[in-house]
Amino acid sequence: MVTPTVLWHRARAERLPAPTTRGASVRAGWRYLAVPWAAVFGALAVLDALGRITIVVVPGELPGLGSAFDWAVIAGLGLLVPFGFAYRTALGRERAVEERLADLVRDLAEARRSGLSLAAGWRAAARREYGALTPEVRAVARQIAFGVPVPEAVRGVADRWPTPLVRRTVAVLLRADASGGRTADALEIVAENVRAETRARAARRATAVTYVAIVYIAFAVFLVTVFVLGAVFLPPLATAGGGAFASSAGLAPDVFGALGLALAAAVVVHAVGDGVVIGVLSTGRAGAGLLHAAALVAAGWVVMRLFLPAFGGG
Repeated sequence: MVTPTVLWHRARAERLPAPTTRGASVRAGWRYLAVPWAAVFGALAVLDALGRITIVVVPGELPGLGSAFDWAVIAGLGLLVPFGFAYRTALGRERAVEERLADLVRDLAEARRSGLSLAAGWRAAARREYGALTPEVRAVARQIAFGVPVPEAVRGVADRWPTPLVRRTVAVLLRADASGGRTADALEIVAENVRAETRARAARRATAVTYVAIVYIAFAVFLVTVFVLGAVFLPPLATAGGGAFASSAGLAPDVFGALGLALAAAVVVHAVGDGVVIGVLSTGRAGAGLLHAAALVAAGWVVMRLFLPAFGGG
């Protein structure tokens, strides 16, 4: 008999708070940190570019577009750093969940082999520890105990952690339980496949370290090339004695500063692109490279601003 108390507990189980997934972490970082920072410094960049204010970040730099570019870089870093930290934290949670998924499926297979149903096996698994996956396992067991259908409760795991591995494992788990037969053997195969995929991902991350180092080295080479161009080749052209030559070369003081600004913009674009490439190489997701992009942008901006005469540096 379904009493009001059972109905209340069932409704409470269906409203269990979902864990913080990648999307929730990213939205939190975007909302509370990135947007206010980017809005403030982006407004400074726009006002500085329009000539409404003049706030020089580095002494000796060009007013107007030069200082506006600085504020734009600071605003961009305010977007990249919080967003990157939130994305990386959520990726770590996903990785921790997926690494224990094979253990859960293996225990469910053993429970089926001993004659327990999927619901009973899940309740038995809730008494064990699965690291970051433990809250999910216990939440599903609690839902089952309060009368939520087993497929619906188990499917909620894939809804809260919508990674391809979790979705695929949940789908195969429910299909194997619904089809009957040698369910334990099927779950053992699923557990082995999940374990093999997590190991392959770990090996890929270890291999990607080499490629990440290559990307960093390539950016350093590009930065040195730009530095040599701006610090060695351009200043003599700007101070050349021949007025006709200087006019034909287009290296009047304002054009000379604009050229340095263009070099700095090229460095920033290159840094963001390299960061995205690092994320794709290491995890297959561009968002995972946001922190790398922020580090490269900061390094390139410091070099261009502080050390290049063509860009207002020393």
